[in-house]
Amino acid sequence: MRPVIRKMLTIVVGGYLGVCLLLYLFQRRLIYFPGPPPETTPASAFLKFEDLRLPTQDGETIHAWHIRSEKARGAVIESHGNAGNMGQRLFRARVFLAMGLDVFLYDYRGYGNSSGSPAEPGLFHDAQAVFEHATGAAGFAPEQIICFGESLGGSVAADLAGKQPVAALILESSFTSVPDLGAELYPWLPVRLLSRDRLSTLERVAEVNSPILIMHGKLDEVIPFAHSQRLLKAGGARAEFFELEGLYHNDGGFTARVEGVAFVADFVERALGARTSDY
Repeated sequence: MRPVIRKMLTIVVGGYLGVCLLLYLFQRRLIYFPGPPPETTPASAFLKFEDLRLPTQDGETIHAWHIRSEKARGAVIESHGNAGNMGQRLFRARVFLAMGLDVFLYDYRGYGNSSGSPAEPGLFHDAQAVFEHATGAAGFAPEQIICFGESLGGSVAADLAGKQPVAALILESSFTSVPDLGAELYPWLPVRLLSRDRLSTLERVAEVNSPILIMHGKLDEVIPFAHSQRLLKAGGARAEFFELEGLYHNDGGFTARVEGVAFVADFVERALGARTSDY
């Protein structure tokens, strides 16, 4: 082999390995985008709420809100996506309140006013801390709890629903796993070998014994629609599907269409075994 070719190959291979090393070391910066503390509270929307600081089993403190409905027949624990903070999810909380549900919003570790840094399995501990408060001091039975997960939060919600006898699991625009999504985005890199945080929603959905609702739009430009179809298959007879027709990833999800709100309200009603909505 000629010296010049050998040198070029060395540069190419070295550069490729360098990129792999950077991906391994800094991959969480590509997964998590923590938002600052919320600039608003439910009080600004004239909602009754309790401000919470919840301890996790591994020593972090999670900031959460318990937003109260007039006559709660159950509660929803919302696990939000990979960016922003819980204050940006108040629009969805109002919809769940109208269904007769109390709403628990929380920020993962490293997000908003929560301590620590985001990583798996820490996010699962965060959701568990909220669940323990909801079924402890807040007084709800596990069978009254609905786990809702948006995008990355789908994996967190599915983990909680797989461990606890909750009423139902709702996934909106969620992926099968971080390695699956990463391999699609960077097919030229060994993403599956380098991934430290798997966040495998697919594996966890298979462990859920409660009713499951999966929602996704074919126009989603962030997480391919095929991910939801694999999740639906993993959920088996327990799972049903609603298409977020005509919506992109950040268009508001099921709350953007009256048909979506009605479908979720009916699912909630069936999951709780009682009428919980005015829709």
